[in-house]
Amino acid sequence: MKRLMSLSLILALLALPAVAEGEEGNDALKRQAEVSIKIFRKEFKHPSVGRKMTALLDLHRVQHELVVDELGKRALVDRNPEVRDATAQLLGDMTVCPEKIGEYLKKNLEKNEDFPEVQVSIIRAIGKQKYKDALEELKEAAKNLNSPKYQWVTVEVVRTFGILEDGRSLPFLLWMAEYGGHALSWSTGEVNVDTGASGTADQDAAEAAWKAKYGGVRPKKPPAPVIRTYMQELEKTVKTITGQVFTNATEFRKWLIANAEKFGLDPRKLSK
Repeated sequence: MKRLMSLSLILALLALPAVAEGEEGNDALKRQAEVSIKIFRKEFKHPSVGRKMTALLDLHRVQHELVVDELGKRALVDRNPEVRDATAQLLGDMTVCPEKIGEYLKKNLEKNEDFPEVQVSIIRAIGKQKYKDALEELKEAAKNLNSPKYQWVTVEVVRTFGILEDGRSLPFLLWMAEYGGHALSWSTGEVNVDTGASGTADQDAAEAAWKAKYGGVRPKKPPAPVIRTYMQELEKTVKTITGQVFTNATEFRKWLIANAEKFGLDPRKLSK
């Protein structure tokens, strides 16, 4: 009976007419989403991670608000961090309801504090959706630069601020520029690496690219690859938002205080 029921759902999905324009097309897409969600819920109950992943891929192809809700309410809070990671990536690639997607991502960013790889995927998805209402959550996620476990989270936050081009992030970027002295001198050589993968893939690729480009010529005490990447992303993000290139954090601070009002900022709050 269960097999017949599953087969009937699949046949119903395949029998749906091609999506037309206007109200009729919206109704057809909604019916397609409803049928797809029924199939998804059945497959998503399976203990196999592979089955769950296949169900996620099949569902996210249907670009509808109902699908966004299903992914946000069910898959993004799954017990398995691999599933949450994949869900965040798929939500980042969807082309409907960016505000709703952003809300789900923001809500689950802090909840994945113990899973930095999931956080990286969530942050990257926020950038893809151009969602600007997660400023405080992103800032909070970026504050653990000195913890090796969370360094790539910080890198992704800084990179995402550049994608969002949100001037409200400049005071925080200034604070990061002065944080721990890491960015007091940004001229450390440049390699731009984004593998699109989570974990240490970017770090390993960045180190390999550095070696290929600069060989044995390095500063006397070169920063770790992740810190080097962080500094480069910080410099690039600040340039994207301000249109300026600074050689150190002191220059950045002086310029920002003088130009704070252009970004709706209070210069008094930027002064030490």
